[in-house]
Amino acid sequence: MAAWFPMRVCAQNTEKQTAADICQEANAYYDREQYALAMTRYIDGMEAAEKEQDMQTYMVCTGCVANIYEAIGDYDADIIYLFKGYDVAVKVGSQNFKSIYLSNIVAAYCRLGYAGLARKYYQLQAATPCTNDTTEWRYFLIYNQARILQAEGRFDHAIAVHRKARSFVEQRGMDSIYAVYQTCEIGNIMLKKADYDQALACGYESYRDACRLHNKELQVTALDILSNAYRSGVSPDSANKYHNLYLTMSDSVFNARNFYKARNNMLQYESRKNSQHINLLHTIIDKQYLVITAISLLFALSLLLLLLLYYKHRNLRDTQRLLIAKHKEIERANLRNSQLNECPYPSGEGTEPSTSALAQDESLPLSKQQQEQLLRRIVQVMSDSTLICNPDFSLERLAHIVDSNRTYVSLVINNTYNKNFKSLLNEYRIREACKRLSDKEHYGNITIQAVYEEVGYTNAASFIRAFKKEMGMNPSVYQKLEEDGRAGRGAAMGEEAE
Repeated sequence: MAAWFPMRVCAQNTEKQTAADICQEANAYYDREQYALAMTRYIDGMEAAEKEQDMQTYMVCTGCVANIYEAIGDYDADIIYLFKGYDVAVKVGSQNFKSIYLSNIVAAYCRLGYAGLARKYYQLQAATPCTNDTTEWRYFLIYNQARILQAEGRFDHAIAVHRKARSFVEQRGMDSIYAVYQTCEIGNIMLKKADYDQALACGYESYRDACRLHNKELQVTALDILSNAYRSGVSPDSANKYHNLYLTMSDSVFNARNFYKARNNMLQYESRKNSQHINLLHTIIDKQYLVITAISLLFALSLLLLLLLYYKHRNLRDTQRLLIAKHKEIERANLRNSQLNECPYPSGEGTEPSTSALAQDESLPLSKQQQEQLLRRIVQVMSDSTLICNPDFSLERLAHIVDSNRTYVSLVINNTYNKNFKSLLNEYRIREACKRLSDKEHYGNITIQAVYEEVGYTNAASFIRAFKKEMGMNPSVYQKLEEDGRAGRGAAMGEEAE
């Protein structure tokens, strides 16, 4: 006595049976009340519909399987398959199927005695009209209201609403089978109320109408009412008679052996679905494992790269500190040389010019003594920061100051330092820049721009390029290392004082 599912689906004319074809075959068994055979084919139809992605056929088959479980009294299985179909109906957005499934879910919860859940889904059913047949939808709303009252134990009120549903069938000219449902329900309520005379009246009326309609399922229900009514003590012989009729009719409709086979088929179908689901989960897990492994490897490689970069950076900083220390050592050596009136050597080696470097150059009309005198004047001028830090200071300017010409000056510089005037000038200027960057006491927090402008450079790019060539690092790095060094020395002095 469940809400009917739209059992006719359009089958396509193909050589191979489609899900719709199988569903049509199952419907034929269902119409003949051969429920075991119908259930077997509905299971086949569900499986085929899943493969074909034919969700309408799947919902029909699932709903009819639920109705068969309801007919044989397996309400737990009934509710399981109702929710399977309902979930699909929600997913595909089918208003009509949602409405039909909700009606059946309310009925199933009432049969299981869960009145609260039944009312919850009844509200959803009331808010989800079936657009295909509003008359049938309204009928099942009344019917389910009566069922909920039964589940709540409000039997008199339930009987009144069942009678209202029967009147609704007559008024709307619906199939008389819908009225028989209500008579059977009233008969069962009379049994619960111990009103056996009324139960017998309802049982006989239901049985007569069911025989007229050739509906064996309703005949089974009516015979069960009669058997239970007579068993109460009214007539034991009649109770045995109708009970035997009930068992015979029930076995013809719900053949136990065939249903066992059908249920076995259902178990196999569910087992296949579960296996597919498990395989899918394994596939997902394997993919997730690969992704996690890849991410872990990337993380490990990133961590290793960061460690390498850290050690490389630390080694670079150590090297840069050594370069700064060496530069300062050269500065101190040059200072001592200048105090001894010797020619300082500004290059990275920190040594005096070799004798061979000052040997007589045949291309110059200068003696070795004249070359040494010219070199001293050159060094004296190059040591004057006020002169070399002038942006306009040039080889010509240097030659003029030392009272020589650019050719002699250039050759003496080349022979002595193995470099040209421009490189020598950059060395002296960068030396001055280092003083400003490291001497915070006299120059404060001087900016890079202020430094390169003070030492004779007109733009940052040429200054940074020259600084990096001479010192092996950018001026900003040099300045930071000097600040770190001062901070370290200050901390060490503080510890010693303690």
